[in-house]
Amino acid sequence: VRYFGVHPGPMVAALCIAFAMYLASLLAIRFLDRHDPQPPLFFWGSIAFVILFAPITSRVMHAIIDDGLVPYWVIVGPLEEVTKLLPLLLLAWLAPGVANSMRDGIVYGALGGLGFAIVEFGANFATSGYPGAGWADLYTTVPARWALGTESHIVWGATAGSAAGATASAMRVGTRPRLPPV
Repeated sequence: VRYFGVHPGPMVAALCIAFAMYLASLLAIRFLDRHDPQPPLFFWGSIAFVILFAPITSRVMHAIIDDGLVPYWVIVGPLEEVTKLLPLLLLAWLAPGVANSMRDGIVYGALGGLGFAIVEFGANFATSGYPGAGWADLYTTVPARWALGTESHIVWGATAGSAAGATASAMRVGTRPRLPPV
């Protein structure tokens, strides 16, 4: 409610701006998915799911940090990556034939990262930038986050998704996933 309800207009505007900023990344993900395209419901649903679910995991994370249970730097990375991979993990569990290769893992991981990048941009603007500087905050946040249309959440989501996809692929053919030598 805090992310979407405090300043709903700026939040929706920032979500649209972020979607436009990361359009190049979306096109790259679509290009990766061209040989065996994912069903549109799962493709677009992965982005929407993370946009709606990430604020919940963010609230849980901040409650853990605020209670002093775990330092910020210990919990942020793992919880963010699990949030980005949740669409892929749910699809692997509920629709096993949909995401069953490393490429599928990369696509769904990148889509989760894209959804996360979009909602993070929107939430940061609506809850921090807009209340302090108004619409003028976009003059600094857009160039700072644009990064040529690729956000680190998309890259990390694709990287983590590749491992999950490789595991799903190995399990599909009945072999054990290979781990690098220690």
